[in-house]
Amino acid sequence: MKHNAPLMRHLRRFALSLSIFATAFATQSVRAERFGPINATAIPIYESHGYTTMAGYTAGLVRLKNEDKTNPHYIRIGAPLHSEGYSREAVLSSNSRRLELAPDQTADIWIYRPAISLYNNAVTIEVDGDSRDLYNSIWVGDHESPNRDEYHYRSHGHNYSPLSVLFSQKVSNQDKGEIEDKIHNMTEYSPVLVRSALNSKAWPTSWLAHSQFEMIMMTELEYDEMTPAGKAAISDYIASGGCFWIIPEDKKDAENNRGARNRVLQVPDKYKPLSEIIGFGEFRYSYLSDPSISMSSHRDVISRVASRVKSRNLCKSPNRANDEMPVVDKTTVPVRTILVLLIGYAILIGPALQFFLMKKRRRIWMLWLVPAASIGICVTVLIWSLFSEGIYGHMQMQLVTVIDQPAGRASTLGWAGYYSPLTDSDGLRFSSDTMLQPQLAFDYRMGRESRSLAIDWTSGQHLTTGWLLSREPIHFRLQKVEQRREKLIFRRTDNDAIEVTNALSAEVTDLYVRFDDNRCHKIVRIGAGETVTLNTDVVLPTNYRSSALLDIYLNSSQELPNVNHISRQYLTLLGPMMYVAKVEGHPFVNAGMTNPSTNSSATVVIGRFEEER
Repeated sequence: MKHNAPLMRHLRRFALSLSIFATAFATQSVRAERFGPINATAIPIYESHGYTTMAGYTAGLVRLKNEDKTNPHYIRIGAPLHSEGYSREAVLSSNSRRLELAPDQTADIWIYRPAISLYNNAVTIEVDGDSRDLYNSIWVGDHESPNRDEYHYRSHGHNYSPLSVLFSQKVSNQDKGEIEDKIHNMTEYSPVLVRSALNSKAWPTSWLAHSQFEMIMMTELEYDEMTPAGKAAISDYIASGGCFWIIPEDKKDAENNRGARNRVLQVPDKYKPLSEIIGFGEFRYSYLSDPSISMSSHRDVISRVASRVKSRNLCKSPNRANDEMPVVDKTTVPVRTILVLLIGYAILIGPALQFFLMKKRRRIWMLWLVPAASIGICVTVLIWSLFSEGIYGHMQMQLVTVIDQPAGRASTLGWAGYYSPLTDSDGLRFSSDTMLQPQLAFDYRMGRESRSLAIDWTSGQHLTTGWLLSREPIHFRLQKVEQRREKLIFRRTDNDAIEVTNALSAEVTDLYVRFDDNRCHKIVRIGAGETVTLNTDVVLPTNYRSSALLDIYLNSSQELPNVNHISRQYLTLLGPMMYVAKVEGHPFVNAGMTNPSTNSSATVVIGRFEEER
């Protein structure tokens, strides 16, 4: 098989060339379409068609222009807007957004959708109530159905899951072929190589657009040309767990140092902020085809990227997810209790009542006693159900948040579970920068009816219908990256004491902090807004491990990020000028549910700080 590697490499590159040619021919048909006073154009953002993704969000771009010079128009754009069909699996039937377009205004509208199958790929635009489908679909890649639980994964093996890589426009075909060969030779995954159709200046400003890719490769010049918002999206992508690789432009340094096999390429100062990002991903600055770079260096990076594939692609069934993180103690209908109640009612309303009325010689009372007993039993069941479960929902979150206080960035990873005794018409609400991976895998051994789901992106990410059903728990693996100002403030006083102020807007129950020395200091509790003095007498040795954050990321699909367990691993998480805090609640993620009756949530906060005076 190894002898056929060059032949297979050429065949893959030939197939890639044909795909690019077909794509270039296909994009000729992209044109603006008229929807009354609105011109709409589906903008291609990738040059590869037909690839399949199983995690993250897929992005699409539509350009709208209001040709009316005097009047604004109200638009609803959906991909899809509304569709019907039948499937045994969860299907996204509506994914829409409402907006108002001012007179003579042009707007680029980014649309995102999670890893859920669609009934159809149509893009529908509704202008002032009149709707019609767009000729070109914005969905280039197709999401695999979320029916890949652990049993299915073990049956099909690792090769079933693709490793997706996004290339910018100016990355050479040689570099593209190099990374393809390295992935083939160093991992057991099949690479999915996608080239961007957009100039780097037009790249999206939300990290959700990049979340479907395990790696992004870009030339140095293209990154320098990006807008500040585009660069911020790349930084958020790194913090969320992605690998961003910059290929240097000038190769003279590589030509002059071919003898140094283990040479480490110096990262320029302008890219130091990327290399210093703390989170679940990593930044790489090196050549691909430079023989002076150690092969083991590339192998380590690619193996870490490959290790993220399984973590991102696995999806659990609702029953399995609820077994691992039960939101409430019992979700099944109490059949035995209801059966006993019905049998007692039948005996009471039948022979017992007949015997009683015969003794009283009042059999005519059956006309009002039977309806009264029926009403009474119904009221009893209703009161019992209200007192046992209530009318409000229940929720639980287990989260890990990494805060880069100097950069003001917070990256959150974890699980959220919801349960409602009644179907909640308001659904669930999250911010627009939260990536949700619903655990709705179809369990062929248990069976489950279809779910028709809808999302409204008008104000944040509103999961409207089909998500929160009566007595049906639902779980999400979620990630969120955003700019946040919450932090712990460490201030050294004039007498060389250290004061800690809790500005995390939540109570801290355990805090471990490490300064430049190799010692860990502990504080038991700090209330929200309180300031305490650090007790330097309580010191512990540290055993910092740089891969500890990556381990949390990789394990997040297999098991819940148990807050108590992670907080006990603080010695491996504490690098210089870092802290680990156990926090009650979920201060960095929206609750999702309105007025839950119970909210058993906790967060581990891992932060990097700078000492203040």
